[in-house]
Amino acid sequence: MRKWIAALLLLLVGTTLAACSATDKNSKTDMTSISTSLVTMTPTPTSTPVPTYAPGTKLYGMINVTGDVVVDPQYEYLDLFSDEGLARFEDHGLWGFVDETGAEIIEPQYTEALSFSDGLAAVLVGGLYGFIDTTGEMVIEPQYLGVGDGFHFGRCTFTENEMQGLIDKNGDIILDAKYKSIILKCEKYFIVENMQNEFGIIDRDGKIIVECQYPEIYSVVDSGYYFVPSSDSEDNNYMYNLEGNKRYIFPNIYTNSDYPIYATKPDSLVNVSSEASGKWGLFDLATGEFVIEPIYDSAWYYPGNRYVFISLDDYWGVADASTGQIILDCINKKCNKHVDFDYIVYEGENDHWGVMNLDGTSVLPAEYEQIVCSPNGEFGVVKNNKSFLLDAEGNTIKELSDSVIEAYVPSIKGWIYTNDYEVEYVPTYGILNRDGSVLMEPSFELYFAGFSGYPYFYPNPIDYSITPVIIDLRFAVDSGGIATYAIVNNQGYSVDSLYSDFEYFPDQNVLVVTDEKYNSGLVSFDGTVLFELQFCQFLINEGGYHDNDENLLFYDKYNDTDYLIFFVWSK
Repeated sequence: MRKWIAALLLLLVGTTLAACSATDKNSKTDMTSISTSLVTMTPTPTSTPVPTYAPGTKLYGMINVTGDVVVDPQYEYLDLFSDEGLARFEDHGLWGFVDETGAEIIEPQYTEALSFSDGLAAVLVGGLYGFIDTTGEMVIEPQYLGVGDGFHFGRCTFTENEMQGLIDKNGDIILDAKYKSIILKCEKYFIVENMQNEFGIIDRDGKIIVECQYPEIYSVVDSGYYFVPSSDSEDNNYMYNLEGNKRYIFPNIYTNSDYPIYATKPDSLVNVSSEASGKWGLFDLATGEFVIEPIYDSAWYYPGNRYVFISLDDYWGVADASTGQIILDCINKKCNKHVDFDYIVYEGENDHWGVMNLDGTSVLPAEYEQIVCSPNGEFGVVKNNKSFLLDAEGNTIKELSDSVIEAYVPSIKGWIYTNDYEVEYVPTYGILNRDGSVLMEPSFELYFAGFSGYPYFYPNPIDYSITPVIIDLRFAVDSGGIATYAIVNNQGYSVDSLYSDFEYFPDQNVLVVTDEKYNSGLVSFDGTVLFELQFCQFLINEGGYHDNDENLLFYDKYNDTDYLIFFVWSK
């Protein structure tokens, strides 16, 4: 057997050698035919398999606010779309960009990339940053050790020797790296910090406008005003103009709520006081002009509100915040007032409350312990420890026994009420229809009918006609004290839709909800499920209702887009 095998091997070797010998004697045509034969016989190589992620890896995707998946969860990281309609993503350590259809417009190829802004995106190549356009073409060659968060107002910061300078969109250096930090706050002016931790202002060409001298400047606007914390008061701060550095005082409330910001929409109004006169008015940062001249003892305005309360010599009135028109002159000696559905609720004598129209005509006299307004001309009141539902003429629609109306919610055309006015413990709440008939018996501990702080710290005026009503049913469903939230509409709430957590997205009229198994989904303000609850997690707005919840992630800025980022875990 072994001899037979050896003979066969010799035969094969001999045949091969003969073929090689013949090849040497043949022409180039013979060589070509052999080469062609070899190519034909060679198997087509298979593509290199795409590496998969280890089990448990977070994979990011995106949905729109109608619940449709725009980008499947497949990336290590995914950002929201920029104004250019592109979102950066990270895939196996490399960065690229997808468009609003989920298509990869710029393939993952960069070790680092920033989001697009002003039409360009910074990318890291070979340890240096350059900039690409929306087609992926490198328009500013990689040459910077560090850059800021992209171009804003046609400028971008770059870093050299741990100092910052400015470049334009051609990559030309506008300002050498000479400042500890440069903050691009508006188009005309930028805030700079020197090595002594002193702040000043430069223009977009790098020219010094305000010498570095302040311990902090937290905002500057195109109209030429900048804002400095007060060193001698915790309640007020200073607003300077660039010509002569005249000072105005404004309440610290604006700094607490990121106001004043950029003199752009949604709100560029601040109530300020002349330091010289001590009088207050309403100032428009966008125009650099007073909407209401500083001639009043006070001018109370909160971002997003339609009205300004003004006072003079202990008499107060109301003005329109957008036009400055005086609606009600300072002729009413009242205090502790607010505007509720275009009615003025004011406190009269003996700690009792009344209602007047914006023009000052009386609606209800100041003889009630509590008043809740509606936009329909009906009022929930308490008088002599009894609760009533009244019409605009003060006639009783319904007397409520052992209960009191707490709020009116236009989205469900109903009233929130408690089951016992005199209770000292936390009451139980229910819902009445507009006419006082019962929609829901008192059955929930807490309710949310609007957003934290109502309109005061929210950038846009709230549309109460669509704000959802969310109730906490923790005791009604015997959940052992664990929060159990339900969304209420005109029919009540569904027992099939109970959640352990929720998060508002006010601009999109949707809620992100989570159940007790940590499944998350998307529902509309009326409770309609838009994206079925599943084992995933959404990135949530910073400053949302549950902004201290450790289980939630937060964007660096408020998400007012039509898209939401979520992630799942690979299996």
